Amino acid sequence: MFPSRRSLLALLATAATITNVNAAAEPTCACKAIAESFIVTRLWNIIDPAWTDQMVIDEFDRGFAPDVTHLPGFQEYASADTGDERTVFFMNIFESKEFAKAAQEGAKTFVQKGVLNGIITPNQFTENDMEFHISSDECIVDSNVGKFIGTQIWTIKPELYGETNLTIAGVAQEFFEYYGPTVESIPGFMEYGGALVSGTDKVFLYTVFDNAEGVTAANGQVEDFVANDEVLNDTIEKIVFTEGTIGFDYTCAAGNLPDETIAEDAGATDEAASSAMTATTFGGLFVASMMVMMAML
Repeated sequence: MFPSRRSLLALLATAATITNVNAAAEPTCACKAIAESFIVTRLWNIIDPAWTDQMVIDEFDRGFAPDVTHLPGFQEYASADTGDERTVFFMNIFESKEFAKAAQEGAKTFVQKGVLNGIITPNQFTENDMEFHISSDECIVDSNVGKFIGTQIWTIKPELYGETNLTIAGVAQEFFEYYGPTVESIPGFMEYGGALVSGTDKVFLYTVFDNAEGVTAANGQVEDFVANDEVLNDTIEKIVFTEGTIGFDYTCAAGNLPDETIAEDAGATDEAASSAMTATTFGGLFVASMMVMMAML
């Protein structure tokens, strides 16, 4: 059941109070509950040669993270390089689809109205319902900063649309049941998740390891798995794979949410400009949250 219009407005008004207020560096959940959550991802192209992937990550860290991590139902916000210096990856995880979508729209607004406009452009964006998540720890508490993440997007081959009985949920289940044990057996395994990309015949998969070799092995062996799997062989094809180091990783369980807004972080000489950027960032998130949630009522 969705919240009433009155309770929704109260919820969003509460969320709005976080701008320009220091946040307590305390956990807001006991464990990351990813298996029951919704994930949105963004793979950006960096089109300005003067910008590096780390510069883009830093800009989102300073300007977007302080607001998006305080939206209701927040679970995780992470960044990573990808093995290609001209792309960069981000993901948000929320308890509700509505606020996950609001985060996705807020990130777009942050780029459109900020210094990253003309610097980065969309490559692959996904909005996903988590289908499965397994981990080395039953309760995930720690941040994954400095660990390694691999991502994969697969799709049912376009020429088979309407011609195969295999659903995208069936694809995800095949990866979970028959490739999951392989991923778990690779040294350094931490997490393996799979999600259905809303409104498409695509599945998003990701792995987290404590070493780069683990991610490379998981991404490398999966193509052999697909080629030899009687269900998936000749039915799906890959769209994009990435492998990289996790930059920032804010989670509800780690107690590491940003405790300074842009204005407080930028220094007195840039206070006016930084305050304006903070308002723009949160304004985009607030409006996105309002529009998405109102549409569900």
